[in-house]
Amino acid sequence: MKKKTIILFLIISLLAIILTYFLTQKNNQDWGKEEQKSFLTDCLENIQNTGIPEDKSEKYCKCMLNNIQKKWSFEQTEKEDFFMDVQTMLELSEPCLNPK
Repeated sequence: MKKKTIILFLIISLLAIILTYFLTQKNNQDWGKEEQKSFLTDCLENIQNTGIPEDKSEKYCKCMLNNIQKKWSFEQTEKEDFFMDVQTMLELSEPCLNPK
């Protein structure tokens, strides 16, 4: 259980970094192919240090991208006042960490 908590914390931290990256991008107004690819690339690069197998990492990152896209447009994530609190991050990541 403790290992799961540590991994979850690392994943949340990494996603916060990735979202910060997207907040600094001012040229794109939607989740286009480039934004999706960039998110997935950053997510996979950051998650590989957690010890999660590559196949599960890819599924997790795609799931998180899908959940984030459902909740916010890329334009919304670009706004300076955009903030994803820890509770929201946990809610979005839970189905990705424990798929049915």
